[in-house]
Amino acid sequence: MSLIMMRKTALFLLTGIFISFTCRSSEAANILFFFGLSSYSHRIAAWPLTEALAARGHKVTFLSPYPAKTPSPNVTDYVPVCLKEWVDTWDEIERFNDLRLSGEMELEWYKISEYGTGMCDVLLADPVFVSWIKDSPKFDLFIIDALINECAYGMAHVHGAKVIVYNTAIPFPWYIDPFGFPDESAWVPDFVFHYPPATINFAQRAMALFNPIYFNFIREMQYFPKLEATLRSTLSPEMPSLSALERNVSLLFINQHPAEDYARPFPPNVIPLPGLHCGDSQKAAPLTSDLSSFIGDSPFIYVSFGSYVDISNFGTEATTVFRNVLNRLGSERGLKVVWKIGSERPEGLGDHVHTGKWMPQQAILAHPKIRAFVTHAGLLGIQEAICNSVPLIAFPIFAEQDYNANKLEYRKVGVQLEITAIREDKFWGAIGKVLDDQSYALNMKRLSTIFLDRAVHPVDTGVWWVEYVLRHDDVSHLRPRSVHLPWWKKRQLDIWGAIFLAILAILKFLHFLLKAIFKLVCLARGPKDKAVSKLKLS
Repeated sequence: MSLIMMRKTALFLLTGIFISFTCRSSEAANILFFFGLSSYSHRIAAWPLTEALAARGHKVTFLSPYPAKTPSPNVTDYVPVCLKEWVDTWDEIERFNDLRLSGEMELEWYKISEYGTGMCDVLLADPVFVSWIKDSPKFDLFIIDALINECAYGMAHVHGAKVIVYNTAIPFPWYIDPFGFPDESAWVPDFVFHYPPATINFAQRAMALFNPIYFNFIREMQYFPKLEATLRSTLSPEMPSLSALERNVSLLFINQHPAEDYARPFPPNVIPLPGLHCGDSQKAAPLTSDLSSFIGDSPFIYVSFGSYVDISNFGTEATTVFRNVLNRLGSERGLKVVWKIGSERPEGLGDHVHTGKWMPQQAILAHPKIRAFVTHAGLLGIQEAICNSVPLIAFPIFAEQDYNANKLEYRKVGVQLEITAIREDKFWGAIGKVLDDQSYALNMKRLSTIFLDRAVHPVDTGVWWVEYVLRHDDVSHLRPRSVHLPWWKKRQLDIWGAIFLAILAILKFLHFLLKAIFKLVCLARGPKDKAVSKLKLS
């Protein structure tokens, strides 16, 4: 055999091995994205991974209360009627406004399990959905939104499916124990009470320490038993405990990057997938012709409170302040304004303000003439701003948005304001600060460079890990053993308790020893003192 023929044969064999491995690594699987309790922004965060898995040949179904605004021909969109009707009855923004005014917004986190129970009850009381989940072709993998969708653990168990939990935000405090996170309460601000990161005192560290323990107590004692009763009565009487199912979840995906959050030591079963949705200008919706003509070559500011919040929810005073400040941007600074607003255009706005109920946000943030972004501090919008180096003015409303806004101020890439105490002078001053102090733009540029500097695109990372879970029957080698420990043993409280008791025992022994020595000294001195007294009397 000639040398050329040998080389061709070797090349053919290597190619065959490569193709065989590739086909094996991407065998078509039936995957369900379960985003039952979520906002539309959660869909946006996960959608690039959804499309990428479908492009790899997997059969992908996406379940949520919101139909896709731009459906993919390769992804099956399933919106249970009962779930959509339930979500449509919510009037949460008005309630959030009241809670924020009263200073009770943080306490809502302790009631969040009620939403999970409500969703589970609604879905499993619907015979159409129950029939769908029981009779659908077997799903190989459930990818479950981390926001109180634990009911889906039971559904995955019925299918014998593997589970990946997808956290579209930073890690929730109730995941610290079930997924094996180390305790970071000494330096990471508490997620719920969002203390400023630069000055965490003793009381705040104590709150950060005990909050996860309290959340898990609520889950184990109240939340999970309710879900288990519903699941066992409708899907399987032999359903294991949800705690056991959760501690066998294959992976946890999180939307976190140290450039915009904190440098954290994650265990091997926690995979960061930060900013899947941003940075791909080819897939982002382009500027509309009217918006492009409006902006032209003029510098401008973009205002948007996301898909769930509108400035009109906070009363006429807030709307008036916004109108006055945005008008001043045109008259005093010569800036144009692009404003995504869900309500009608406020009266009295100048012609330099373009309003609309939908905006191609990524294309706007990528525009070279943008100067700042006024936002509600949602994580997805912040990440899009970071990708495009745009400093921010943040008005947090609910959820983790205060926590996000604190980080913007801490890194000096944005200014935080309070929506319920909005004043024209403060809003105007914050915009001026971001525009005139060049350190905000420079800090954001540096942050953007770090955020986008990746060895692998996060979508490719996500696809690889999904297929890793599908390839291997057991991925428990990634799971820290601490997930099976009780909370007190994981935190070594028994050790510290033993040390404390040992110190008490030593102190008690020293006290007894000194007391005994003192008595001996007193007894020895007693007869001598009596003799001296007698001599003095004589």
